[in-house]
Amino acid sequence: MFLAHRQLDKIKSLNLPEIVSSYGISVKHSGNSSYQALCPFHADKNPSLSISFKGDKWLWHCFGCSAKGTVVDFVMKKEGLSFKEAYKKLSEATGINIQQPASSRKEIAPGKPKAKSQESKTESNPQELLNKIADFYHSTFKEDRRGLEYLTKRGISAKEIYLDFKIGFVNGSLKKTLPEAGPMFEQLKELGLLNEKGNECFYNCVVFPIFDENNQVVSLYGRNIEGKQHPALARKGGAHLYLAGPHRGVFNAKVLRTTKSIFLTESIIDALSLYQLGFKETIPLYGTNGLTSDHLELFKKYEIAQAYLCLDNDAAGKEASLKVAQELSSLGIKSLCISLPEGIKDGNDYLLSGKTKDDFTQLIAEARPLEFRQEDLFSHRLICPSGPLGKPKISQEEDQIIFDFSGRSYRIRGLTIARLDQLKVNIKLCSQGFSCWDSLDLYSAKARAAFILEAKKALSLEPGTLNAELAIIIEHLENEQARLLEENRSKKPQERPQLTEEEKAQALEFLKSPDLFERIIADFKACGYVGEETNLLLGYITSISRKLQEPLAVLIVSRSASGKSTLQDAVLSFTPPEDYEKYTRLTDQALFYKDENALRHKLLAIEEEKGASGAGYSLRNLQSAHGLRSAATIKDPNTGKLNTAVYQVSGPTSMMLTTTYYQDFDFETYNRFIILTVDESWQQTKAILTRQRLNETLEGTIFKRQRERIRKLHHNVQRLLKPLEVVNPYSQALTFIDSMLRARREQPKYLSIIKAIALLRQYQKELKSYSEGNETFGYIEVDLKDIEIANSIANQILGRSLDEMSPPARRLLLEIKKLVDKLCLEQNILQDRCIISRRDIREFTGWSDYQVRTHIRELEELEYLIPASGSKGKRFTYQLVWDGQGTDGSKFMLSLIAVHKLQNYEGKFSYYEGTSRPLSGASSGNLAPQLT
Repeated sequence: MFLAHRQLDKIKSLNLPEIVSSYGISVKHSGNSSYQALCPFHADKNPSLSISFKGDKWLWHCFGCSAKGTVVDFVMKKEGLSFKEAYKKLSEATGINIQQPASSRKEIAPGKPKAKSQESKTESNPQELLNKIADFYHSTFKEDRRGLEYLTKRGISAKEIYLDFKIGFVNGSLKKTLPEAGPMFEQLKELGLLNEKGNECFYNCVVFPIFDENNQVVSLYGRNIEGKQHPALARKGGAHLYLAGPHRGVFNAKVLRTTKSIFLTESIIDALSLYQLGFKETIPLYGTNGLTSDHLELFKKYEIAQAYLCLDNDAAGKEASLKVAQELSSLGIKSLCISLPEGIKDGNDYLLSGKTKDDFTQLIAEARPLEFRQEDLFSHRLICPSGPLGKPKISQEEDQIIFDFSGRSYRIRGLTIARLDQLKVNIKLCSQGFSCWDSLDLYSAKARAAFILEAKKALSLEPGTLNAELAIIIEHLENEQARLLEENRSKKPQERPQLTEEEKAQALEFLKSPDLFERIIADFKACGYVGEETNLLLGYITSISRKLQEPLAVLIVSRSASGKSTLQDAVLSFTPPEDYEKYTRLTDQALFYKDENALRHKLLAIEEEKGASGAGYSLRNLQSAHGLRSAATIKDPNTGKLNTAVYQVSGPTSMMLTTTYYQDFDFETYNRFIILTVDESWQQTKAILTRQRLNETLEGTIFKRQRERIRKLHHNVQRLLKPLEVVNPYSQALTFIDSMLRARREQPKYLSIIKAIALLRQYQKELKSYSEGNETFGYIEVDLKDIEIANSIANQILGRSLDEMSPPARRLLLEIKKLVDKLCLEQNILQDRCIISRRDIREFTGWSDYQVRTHIRELEELEYLIPASGSKGKRFTYQLVWDGQGTDGSKFMLSLIAVHKLQNYEGKFSYYEGTSRPLSGASSGNLAPQLT
């Protein structure tokens, strides 16, 4: 059919109130050019159909069923006509000639609005347009926090949910990005995304795209964050809104490819609530009557075997459960009803009530198959066919528990208390001489369903019976977990041995020794450890730092068989056994369930980082918050009631981990550690091989007999150390490179090294005290020797050498140093006040501009030079942060102040944001401390 635009406009301007009246519908005038009527498209008791004249045409909109459109749309919907048929009927009724000469014709597809001045432009594909709109709303969700805050209030806070489902938010900004008129504008109206005024229909809504199997958006669901849609749509504190037309697509359809057992909820918010709890196999319906042909088609395609129905806990939800179960049964899908606790309305209410994954797992275990009869469809009664099972005979032998159900036996192994949100076990089921076994998490519905399916095939057992027996087993194992947990928490910590007077004297003499650190290294060598002197010393200091409030954490990175575990073991051998915990594997929840003081002032050692790959969160919290705190739901073994238990583990705790590939380490955890690398040179290998041969001689045998004495001495030495406060009177005069952002985390490591060294030397210092009111505490002070040792270690561990730069850049660096020294002498200023330009460098060195620019770039990247200013059209100036270290080939760390410059420092000045400011009461005659 061909229609000219002016004819379309003429037809759309027909008197809509009269046409509606012609169908026997009473139309009442409601002011100006507006009318109201009962909507003929749904059961309407109060007039919800609004008719109004806007611009040059009549429009109608029903606030009850959301139907809307022009006069043509009304006739199409009322009589079930196509677009062309409706136009033809209207034209014939009004005498409008719809045939025009070919020269003036333009084809208009059914349902497509006229393009006005944009006729020549190509319209976007509706599917492509929906995808783009979903992307736009998702980006708005990331920028406008109101959508995020709404979902967080509903308990849906997992970041993966926001990303995986491309959740969006509509704040009205889409309209500003569109042209005022044109095909796209009109298409968005046709799709139901814009209303006739051009405003967004989903305004103020969190939007959930619904995808098809090809990952194309086929529909949108919106939830108004304030419930300000029409009152007829308001529900659960927010309004539901879908795109016009029948429901299309299945939300979270991708999960159907990986499971045979699913959960069904009444709404998307309820589905995401279960997803938040950890049940990702959840599919939402679109209301009580929202099981669509798309759902059934996909369930059949992916051979879904079982569905747990978790619809709303009301009469409508129970009635809908029976209807859904009946429809699913036609596909051979077994339905089980999950009964929500009394007072809980739906899945989201369940999440908001504070229930946990464990709680819902219990509901799953108690779910029973639905039986339905035609006369029961409206009785709201759910019938469970299976009666109560007899109690099994339970026996326990060392590492296994046996459950005997009248000839069927289950053997359970591997029960632990490492994680209370999982119930991972090894299970073996025996029946009539046949067996079936697996390792699974009994809390996982998917894992249980797979085990039951396998048992059904292998042993010809009834799935319903197996599911009920597993529920009994789970309950017993939960009680056993609670007993083991209580038993573990009641264990007394390892007692600290009492030292004899002779042992105290020996340890005290060692701690007061002026060559304390040299003796520590000598003892490591005497115990057979070769080389790695700086690493061993830092490891020893890290162990000592457990007694500080800000302890150190070390990560030893090296290839396999290079000696990283040997280095860790060397440090642990000098640490008292009661003061460290060593693990080869650490699950992500294991630390949360330890005794409250199990890690307080201790060294935590993990042999291989991959053994702690899931524990990054707990390790970070143990470092930053100096403790862990968690709540878990457990069952009281005596009463059977579920209780919330709060577990708290106190720090501070020092850490020492080893790893082969630091890239596998969680970055947020990685950058909190001091990184050590093991010497992998051939010289070190040669020294180790020589030592191995020496161990076989008489001298080596004597050394071995001395090791235990040396280790015992160091145990006693560390037992004498007290966890004192350490004050650094030189801290305000210390310097640290500030041109890189990571210095904010590197400097605290350096300061903690200084404090740990001072703590180790506490018996060589005066014990001071400070009183304020009724509180008094003792403390020791850092001295210059502590800083000197710390600088030596920091230079070796965190430092660099001049060999890492190219020879020309190194020559230029030496020339720049000469220039800066000359200027400082002439101007009587410190190096950090000396600013030089490229021109100064060229004139002093005689190098070309190209040479200077090329090699200055390398010095900037290596952070020997810091740009002071400069941009296009402006002068480039620099500050030298290198103080001449490393010319002898040794390692050094930039910007650490030399100890000799602190000799006359009296601690009277404070540095703040690069500017010196005198402290109150201090002399203000100088701008900076005189460090000579």
